[in-house]
Amino acid sequence: MSQHERPNEGLEGSQALEEIIGLILRHKPDLTRDKVLEMVEERIRDLGGLIDEDAAAMLVAKELGVPLPKAYIMTRGARLRVKDLLPGLRGLKLVARVLRVPHPLALDSGRKVLKVLIGDESGVINLVVWDERAEELYEGLRPGMCILIEGGFAKKYKGRLELGLAKEGRIEVLDEECGIPSLEELCSKHGISVITVKVCEVVEGGGGRCIYGLHSDKPVQVLIPDELEAPSLRAGDTVILQDARELKGDAARFRVNRMTRVFVVTRGEPLQSPFKLLDVDEARSADKSTLLGIRGLLVAALPSRRGAGGSLILAGRLSSASILSFEDEVIAKLGQIRPATPIELRGIYSSGARLRLNPYSSFEVTGEPPLKDTPADSLAVGSGYVSCKATVISCRIKYRLAESGEPLLGIVMNVDDGTGRARVLVSYKAIICRLLRSEWEELREYAATGLMPKLIPYLEEELLGSDVLLRGWLSEDGVMAVVEAEVVSG
Repeated sequence: MSQHERPNEGLEGSQALEEIIGLILRHKPDLTRDKVLEMVEERIRDLGGLIDEDAAAMLVAKELGVPLPKAYIMTRGARLRVKDLLPGLRGLKLVARVLRVPHPLALDSGRKVLKVLIGDESGVINLVVWDERAEELYEGLRPGMCILIEGGFAKKYKGRLELGLAKEGRIEVLDEECGIPSLEELCSKHGISVITVKVCEVVEGGGGRCIYGLHSDKPVQVLIPDELEAPSLRAGDTVILQDARELKGDAARFRVNRMTRVFVVTRGEPLQSPFKLLDVDEARSADKSTLLGIRGLLVAALPSRRGAGGSLILAGRLSSASILSFEDEVIAKLGQIRPATPIELRGIYSSGARLRLNPYSSFEVTGEPPLKDTPADSLAVGSGYVSCKATVISCRIKYRLAESGEPLLGIVMNVDDGTGRARVLVSYKAIICRLLRSEWEELREYAATGLMPKLIPYLEEELLGSDVLLRGWLSEDGVMAVVEAEVVSG
């Protein structure tokens, strides 16, 4: 059997052939794959079977006027691979793909050294450069680039093989279609923490940005603190994220740290984003990995008893949603907004069965409470604006002293008006003071002196069994955003 009758003999030969055919078809769309293969086989027959499929395909490309990148021609010859490097080899010529470009290290001697991780399908190695070259390559290279190294030398340092560059050596950036597997393939194969992200949405929050994008067509979120060096990003950008810390979540989540570098590959037009800003009722059945934010009526911002943050509750007509936050500042700010006010929360992610708020999230008041002059007079209405008298059948007060010294308070009550029941959640100061029949300065003093934890059981007992007048928005799942409340007995 002749060589051209064995197209699948050897993975690399088959892969190379397909890559060259792909290049030809991109430049000559009037041709078909079968026609190109027929031309390749003709060249092999013409030359008596003395060349393989790769070389024959390159001849066909040349005859058709299809440009093959310089690096591609080199890599399909008898090229040197990373696995072929041995200590002591000098005058090396190597084509490889850049995988990592970390920050240079400043040594006590005053010199700078940069170790650029490069690789191919056979392995990876650090290219070590110094001083001016270190600064030049730090600014000029990014992951994914193909480079030609001329004048390299291999040596061992602390038991590991490294690639150095002679004084007269040079590095040339080549076309990225250089015949070496893609950045994604190599990073996956060699376990390198580098991903490419297409930016779909940017949420500007306090202290940083939350980027919603796609990695390999799957949802991904990237958290970028303001204090860390990173380029400004907008929808449509394609970026490479190097050495970010992966976080938990149903969608992939990464946090930029001091070791991370963010490279902008292209600035493009905004993509059609899969991420959604949905009403509370719509969010129930949405794909949580693509949930950007939620719109609804603010019910309460209840503090956690154990640590920073708490729960943000929004209501719609049919249902309510609880979003977990880990920041006291968010709880305090939303606690100052009048209940039943329409707001938008952006920067949401999901983990398990819970919706959570990213550190760099944002909220916006989008309107006035939908209050009416003639509300329904009982909880039997099911949903809508209600004004009724009900009895407190259970009561729990949530309390924690924030680091700022400000008390964070919330009240959770179940009430019954004889026609139905509702769950009343309160964090608005004015309503808390009416229900506890205290002034806020008085409650703040109890917190400052450490008396509040001892008073809470007493305050809960006072409310339990009381009749209260309530006005507010009731969602169909029985959660009530109270705009007015008054204890009338008990």
